[in-house]
Order: sequence, then C-alpha cells, then structure tokens
Amino acid sequence: MWQSGKIAVAIAIILTTGIATAFALKPDASLRLANYLFFDGPYGSRTLSNKVTVIGPEDALTSTLIHDASFEDRHWFRIKIARFFKTRMSSAEPEQRAAFSKFRDRYRRILAENTHDSDQLAASILSLVYDNYHRNQINPEIISGEDQAAIHKDHDYHAEYHLWYLVNRQTACGTTAEATLALLRKAGLKTRLFGLAYDPDNISYNHVFLEYYSENLQKWVMMEPMLNAIPEDKNIPQSAFEMISNETARKQVNDLWKAHGEYRDALGEVVYKTDRTLFFNQSGPLQTSYRFNADASIREKLQSANN
Repeated sequence: MWQSGKIAVAIAIILTTGIATAFALKPDASLRLANYLFFDGPYGSRTLSNKVTVIGPEDALTSTLIHDASFEDRHWFRIKIARFFKTRMSSAEPEQRAAFSKFRDRYRRILAENTHDSDQLAASILSLVYDNYHRNQINPEIISGEDQAAIHKDHDYHAEYHLWYLVNRQTACGTTAEATLALLRKAGLKTRLFGLAYDPDNISYNHVFLEYYSENLQKWVMMEPMLNAIPEDKNIPQSAFEMISNETARKQVNDLWKAHGEYRDALGEVVYKTDRTLFFNQSGPLQTSYRFNADASIREKLQSANN
C-alpha cells in the first residue's frame, strides 16, 4: 500500500510538471497546478494562474471597477451560523457561547429590520462588527496560531470562525474585514476584500478592509470595520479607488485612524497615502489581481515587476 502511494505521488508530480512545461507556464506553475489538482479545497476557489492588472485614477477600467457589480471577489463560501453554533462550539465556555448567541440574535434582528434598504443593512452590519471589535480591545485573549489553523481546517474554509473570534477575541483588520464580508454575503450583498500595501516591491496585506456593492448608488462602497466608517465626499459614499484619489475622503479616514491610534507603529499616523497600493483579487482558477496606485511612477514599477 505504501509503495502504491509513492508511485501515485510520483506519477502526479510527473504529470503536473509535464503539463506545466507543455503550456510554457512560469517556474512556480508546477506547484500551483499540483495545489490546484490535489490539495486546495473546493475547486471554485482554487487558483491555477494569476493575472496582474495595474491601474490608475484616469484609466477607464478604474471607473468600471468602481461601478460594475460583476467585479466581486468570487468568494465561494456562505456562513452557516446556526449549524456552526450547534456543532462546533459545544465545548466552548458558557460565557463565550452566550456572547456569540447575543451576537447572532442581533444579526438576525438587523436582517429583519432592514429588508428594504440594502445600504442601511450594510451600515448596521458594519456597526455590529465594530461594536464587538471595540469591546474586545481590552480582552487579553488574542487570536493564536491554533485559531488560525481552525479557519482553514481540512483544506476547507470555515468563515464562521472569523465571527467567533470577533466576538470572543481581541482582533485586528483581517478578522474584522473577513467577519464583515461573511455577514454581508450571508445577507445577500456582493463584496470584495481589499488589501493596502505600502511597499510596491512587496504587495502584501499591510492592512485589510472591504467593499460592498450598493444597488442604490450603483457603485462599490468602501468599509473600514475597525473605524465603523464609510468614507464620503459631499455625503456621497466613496469606493476605495475614489477615496485614495480624493483629498477630502482620504483625510476623513486618515483623521479617524489618527484619533484611534492603531497602525502608527506599522504604517505611521497617515495610513492612506497616494503612493500606497490598493488591491483586490477576483478568485478562481484564472485569478485576476487588480492593483491601483495614484502615482504614475509606482504604477510603472508595479507593471514592470509583472512582465
């Protein structure tokens, strides 16, 4: 049996390498193909290749990305709060279960009370997340490596854990954004997860936030769960691409960050600067990563890095 297993693995590696070579993919394509075929969870969310598209404020594609509802990030999952509460939290402490039950009940009331206004629904969900995030900032229990492993257990993705940690742990941008995204999607809204990268040579998630699609405004709207904030200009909610290019909206969010104090050590007192890169991914087998920077010289650098 053991020998048969080794043979099967060897054949898989040979086939994977051969296919990658045949299609003249990049050097890491063999590993991506192996992960795609054998290791990565549901096929709809796996990535075989990634195309990077660099954009700026004046590009026509930027306007499309702001207004076209089809550019969601294609998260495949839907949370199942009731089943999660019954099956996975049976060993939790009573006070933790009580806190999660209170959170669940408030979410249900929000859904029941906001059936005709999706923007108010989104704002109420944002406040729910912020209230739990803010309450737990004095909680000595933070998210551990074991907690993170539970989210991706068995090569699956258990988004419900983000909600559990939001309610019962001290959290930061990643958990609050993922929790907000999961609740919005459960409510039927389209979403996409955003990253902010301050180093164009290393596009990574230095900060995480999200957007939802407003049917009323016919555009994507940025959300900052750690601030309970939606950036605006002249009382009009802004997308992330609009915010970073709009001095009024950008200052509004930066002033809130300055008042709250988070990220001063990591990103400085000004979180959103025009030379920092915003990005989101449309997931799937043929993934597209959209990277936005208002600075033309940095866009050129981003583009050359991916040629």
